[in-house]
Amino acid sequence: MTSSRDEDLIELADRIVHVARKLNVRMQQDPQIITLTPLEAHVMRHIDHNPGITSSHLAADLDLRTSNASTVLRSLVEKELLRRESSTEDRRVVRYVLTDTAAETIRRLHEHWVAGLGSAIPDSVDPGAALEILRLLEDALE
Repeated sequence: MTSSRDEDLIELADRIVHVARKLNVRMQQDPQIITLTPLEAHVMRHIDHNPGITSSHLAADLDLRTSNASTVLRSLVEKELLRRESSTEDRRVVRYVLTDTAAETIRRLHEHWVAGLGSAIPDSVDPGAALEILRLLEDALE
């Protein structure tokens, strides 16, 4: 028999997944937002938070095989969302940064999130408590 807390945690996880899917569907309706696979989106988010990261550090941070990291990075470069830059310290080292196209796509994505979540959450409700829980979850599950 599951406890009330367990049931709440199950419902929380279910709702996180469901809300993410709904946000994703809305985002895909904008032709100016480049559609990404879940892994590509995960990699883009990580590079956005860690500009100039190398392929090997990306693979280690995200628990990916280096070959999988290379494949997804190549795909994102081909989609013109990432740019390869040679390191100033060692020309053999390649670092990845977002392109202007990626920055614009992220900006549009954020607009969709604000519109979607802003219309769903009344102004009288502070999203800070939910945000605190989500930060705790993300940090603990790293």
